[in-house]
Formats: sequence, structure tokens, C-alpha cells
Amino acid sequence: MDAALYTQMFNVIQGLLWAYGYLLIGVAVISWVPELAETQFGQWLTALSEPYLNVFRRLVPAVRVGGVHIELAYVAAVLAYFLLEETVLSVLYLLIKETFGG
Repeated sequence: MDAALYTQMFNVIQGLLWAYGYLLIGVAVISWVPELAETQFGQWLTALSEPYLNVFRRLVPAVRVGGVHIELAYVAAVLAYFLLEETVLSVLYLLIKETFGG
């Protein structure tokens, strides 16, 4: 395989990770607007994000501040996701750079 193919694979992985990150942000937006959550698009976003978010919901409890329910698991999940995304992309970039020089 040549460098161009690895670069294309890197770009595809980067795009997929980027898209899922924005999907997680979209889930936060629809959670604030119940009418959006009930749409087919809202249900689709929820279905794609729930398996990942549920891992954090089991580990991080929700907090009630006055009458507001704050889901800290979501914040932890998004922070962990973007940290993981940066780590994966950095490692892949370094592997490509080491393999093909530059």
C-alpha cells in the first residue's frame, strides 16, 4: 500500500469520528427540545448514541440542582469521546508519518 491510500483511509476514519462527535452534540440539542426528540430524525440520533452514552450513565450519576436534572454522564461521554478521537487520529497520523517518512 502506498501513502496516498493510507492518507485516504485516515481521512475516512477522521470523517467518521467527526460525524459521530457531531451526532453526540445533536443529541444534546434534541434533548432540550422534546418535539425534536420525538421526530424520526431525533429517534435515529438517539438510537445511534444510546449504546455509547449508556456506558457512561452506568458509571456517572445524574445530579439534581434545584428543579434541574443535570446528566453528568453525557458531559463525561462527550469529553471522553473527543479525547479518544484526538488520540486515535494522532496515533494514526504518526503511524503513517513513520511508515512513509516526511
